[in-house]
Amino acid sequence: MKTKKVYKVSKYNQHKEKILELSQEILFKKGYSGLKVDELAKELSMSKKTIYKIFASKEEIVKNMIKRFLIRIDREVSHIVKSYDDPLQRLQQIIYYMGNELSKIEKPYFDLKKVLPSLWKETEDFREKKFKYLHDILKEGKEKGWIRNDVNLEIALLMYIGAVRYVTDPEVVLNQSFSLKEIVENVIKIFFEGILSNGVRINKYRERN
Repeated sequence: MKTKKVYKVSKYNQHKEKILELSQEILFKKGYSGLKVDELAKELSMSKKTIYKIFASKEEIVKNMIKRFLIRIDREVSHIVKSYDDPLQRLQQIIYYMGNELSKIEKPYFDLKKVLPSLWKETEDFREKKFKYLHDILKEGKEKGWIRNDVNLEIALLMYIGAVRYVTDPEVVLNQSFSLKEIVENVIKIFFEGILSNGVRINKYRERN
């Protein structure tokens, strides 16, 4: 009897994982409106009844899928934090990784704000919690002398967070010709390197001093 129950739980988990995996693939390519339960059932050779036994609605499928996706990101960020001794290298790895992963949800990201605003907010809250890592790493970099002493870290972080929050807002991005990934990469580049070329930066510094 116990073996039969374990088998049922195992089968349930297998079905659940397959549904979430395929849902993610479709959602990332086609957005929320492109995700159809009929298509899931057909692709998985699974009845809609089975799908609805596991997830009450399409909305629930997406909520579970996004949460699963964010948990994976969280684990990888924690791994990066432990893997790099150099704080600036750690910082860049985290930002590039998160930017690359979050750019995968570009299509559903725009849909979510309209269709599932609470889930969109959850995604935003997750991203901002990860900014805590940035503050700790910037502080460590400053203590090592790798960040200028005259830079206020709180202001620097506010500027970065404000820039990312604004330029990744769906209403802003939809009016531009570039992708979410391009935006994130350029924000990172400007934050770390500024907009002046090396020669100009050095000459301006000499003029000032």
